[in-house]
Amino acid sequence: MDLAHLDQLAPTVVVNQAVVSLDGVELGVVGYDDPNYQHRLHIISHANGTVQFVNGMCYDLLLALQLSLNFKYHALQGETWWGIYPNKTVFGMTGQVYNGQADISIGQASMVMMMPALKYISYLIPTSFGRLTVIFRQPRLSHDVFQSVFSYQIWVVWILVWISIAITWLIINHVWSTKLSSTTLSEDDSVEKKIRNEIPDSTMHSFTEVCLWCFSAICCKGWHNQPKEISSKTVVLIGLTFAYIISIFFSASLTSNLATETIPIKTFSDFALSNLDLYGDRRLPLVRDIVSDVYYKTRRIKQFKKGKTIDSYFMRINDSFQTILTSKSGFVTFEDAAKSESVSLKAGYSNAYFCETISAITISRTVFPTAMFVRKGSHLREVFNQKIMLLIERGIIFRLNVIYNKKTLVTCQTTEENYRGGLGLTDLSIAYIISSVGIVLCVGVLLIEKLAFGCTESKAMSWMRRHIFP
Repeated sequence: MDLAHLDQLAPTVVVNQAVVSLDGVELGVVGYDDPNYQHRLHIISHANGTVQFVNGMCYDLLLALQLSLNFKYHALQGETWWGIYPNKTVFGMTGQVYNGQADISIGQASMVMMMPALKYISYLIPTSFGRLTVIFRQPRLSHDVFQSVFSYQIWVVWILVWISIAITWLIINHVWSTKLSSTTLSEDDSVEKKIRNEIPDSTMHSFTEVCLWCFSAICCKGWHNQPKEISSKTVVLIGLTFAYIISIFFSASLTSNLATETIPIKTFSDFALSNLDLYGDRRLPLVRDIVSDVYYKTRRIKQFKKGKTIDSYFMRINDSFQTILTSKSGFVTFEDAAKSESVSLKAGYSNAYFCETISAITISRTVFPTAMFVRKGSHLREVFNQKIMLLIERGIIFRLNVIYNKKTLVTCQTTEENYRGGLGLTDLSIAYIISSVGIVLCVGVLLIEKLAFGCTESKAMSWMRRHIFP
């Protein structure tokens, strides 16, 4: 692109000399009823082939300029924004202005998106600004509220600590058992009496009792029995203290996670690093660069899925809502197009549903100016620019933009604070898994007792003590 054309982006320097008067002059004014920007301009076509501008921001701006300059106009239907045929012929509103069919285009053309058109047209002073936005559905924070409380490293250390406590207690049990076996009993002493004297409450030292005590301590519950030897008491004290401290941190973290609303994706950088697919508005050339950078540079994708190319990630805005709602994806376009009330209603979704379901994030703080334009070199540029500057100074342009936004954009009364909703089945999956495994284990043990021992407690316990818990 020839950089010499960039001077057409700069505002006209207002000089203290008389400009051409438009009093009573009839101008050809072209506008485009873009279906993605319904309230920018509405056009009615008559049976005799003429068209009429009826409402919209562009129409309101035209009336303000007509009132201040006192010109007449006849409306022309714009074909599209702009384009060039293979034979280098310019078409669209750019071609209509360049070829003399129209004197001015009141369509709010993007000065950045239509940069190559500067060879043929000159932009007026910008009258509105737009930002690129990505719309998507926020992903859920976690699949299990219990597991998400601690990181996996803490869970691993937690398990290892309890294994260490259990092993330590079993070692103490082994030492006392060895001492008991090496003690010579007199004829008057029974084994039960020696156990009570040397190792009080020795049942607390069995493998079964140690495991059950550990589970009880984890749940911060008491136990029906406590050892009397100092070494075992020390292990009990350590285990209970550890369980108490961990339970405090677990409860605090769990309460914080459930009470605090955290948005998983807050910035476009978060989105780019997520696993959500990114689609772009196929009408906007700059969006193609953004989508390509996300896939090729940020995510470093060298090859797409079978049947997918970078071109398959661009679509019409009217198809974007259905894609976002049926797949994990986002869509990039201008803010007033992404939040357009007419587009959401055409897709079959109410504004309330839009606010509850769809999230929107501004890609960057960069604003993209939009402006009307005239033929390159036209004297009308300076005439209109002077009046536009006066309308800006008096707040008229600002007011027209506010009215446009209120009429077209979906206004959500609440923010995304309540997107999480109630807890689901997956959030409590670990609790259901533990209870289910416990029930199955109990039934399995019952069947073994029934089939092998006929539910005789003495026989079952005797067998288990000989083979499982000697």
